[in-house]
Amino acid sequence: IWQIDATEASFDADARAYDPLATLPGERAAWQKAQGDVLSARAPIAEVLALSRQGRDDEARRAMAALDGRFEEISVDVAELVRINRTEADEQVRCIAALQRSWMIFFTALMALGIVATLMVAWRAIRLVRLRETQAGQYAAALEERNRDLDAFAGRVAHDLRGPLTTISLAAAALALKAHGEDSTSSILRRGVTRMEKLIEDLLALSRIDAQRVGACDPSLSVAEIREELGPRLEREGGTLRAEVAPAKVRCGDGLLRQVLWNLVDNGLKYRRPDVPPEIEIRGRAHGRQYELLVSDNGAGMSPDEAHKAFEPFYRAPRVHELPGTGLGLSIVKRVIEASGGRVSVDSQLGSGTTFAIRLSLDGQGE
Repeated sequence: IWQIDATEASFDADARAYDPLATLPGERAAWQKAQGDVLSARAPIAEVLALSRQGRDDEARRAMAALDGRFEEISVDVAELVRINRTEADEQVRCIAALQRSWMIFFTALMALGIVATLMVAWRAIRLVRLRETQAGQYAAALEERNRDLDAFAGRVAHDLRGPLTTISLAAAALALKAHGEDSTSSILRRGVTRMEKLIEDLLALSRIDAQRVGACDPSLSVAEIREELGPRLEREGGTLRAEVAPAKVRCGDGLLRQVLWNLVDNGLKYRRPDVPPEIEIRGRAHGRQYELLVSDNGAGMSPDEAHKAFEPFYRAPRVHELPGTGLGLSIVKRVIEASGGRVSVDSQLGSGTTFAIRLSLDGQGE
C-alpha cells in the first residue's frame, strides 16, 4: 500500500513539472487525456486498497482485474506522449544536422573566398614586383647607357683638348724664352697648362675604365710596383710607406689596380699635414671569398660631409682648392673598383688621417 502512495506522490510531482513543457503539437491533448485516465483510475484503486485492508482479498483481486483496461489506456497515453517527444527530438536532430551542414558549407566558402583573395593579392603583388623589376632594369640600362655616353663624351673632349693645349704649352715655352727666364706670367701659364694636362689624363682614364678588360692580378705585386714608382718622391718628402700585403689573385686588371693604389698613395702625400712627415700603410689579406685592401695615411683627413662627397666627380673640399688636383682621382678609384665587381669605402677623421677600404672578389669567386 505504501508503495502505491509513493507512486502517486511521485506522479503528482512529475506531472506538475511536466505540465508547462507540454507545448508540442498534439502533446497538450495527449497529456490532458493521460492525466484524465490516471485520475479516473485513482478511485477504483482506492476501492481496491479499502477491500484489501478489510481482508476481502478475493473482491480486491476482482476489482484490480477490472482495472486492467484502464491501465492499458494509460500505457497507450504514455506511449503517445513518448512518440510525440521522440518525433520532435528527431526533427530537432535533423535541424541541427542541417545547420551544421550549412555552417560547414558557409565556412568552406569563406575559406575558399579567403584563399582566392590571398591569391589575387599575391598575384597583384607579384605583378607589381615584376613591373618594378622591369622598370629598375630599364632605368639601370638607361643609366648605364648614359654613363657610356658620358664616358665617350669625356674621352672626346679630352682628346680634342690635347691639340689646343699643346699649342698653348709651346706658346708658353716660347714666351718664357723671349722673357729670358722665369717671370710670373709664364709661370702661371705653365701651371695652368700642367693642371689642364692632368685633367685631360684623368678624363681619359675615367672614360677608358669600362673598356678595359677586368682580368685578374696579384695585389702584392701591384703594391711593390707602386712602392718602386713613388719611392723617390717619398724620400724627397721624408715620408714612409709600409706594406703588408698577402699574395692572392683578385678580380681586377693589373693596370687598373695600380692606378687605384697610385691615386690613393698620391692623395696621402698630397693632402699631408704641415710639418708632419707623411706615413702611408697598405695592408691586404683574404677574408673568406673576398680580398680586403686597406690604404691608410696620417694626412689632413676629411670631415663627415667631405667624406660623404669624396667619390663625386670633380668634388674638391674648399680648404684644399689651392692644392693641385682635378677632383677626379677618387671617382676613378670608385669606377675601377665597381667595374671589377668590388666595393670601396672611406673612413676619415679631420686632422687625423684617412683609411680607404677596398674589397675585391678573389679570382674565380663571386662577390
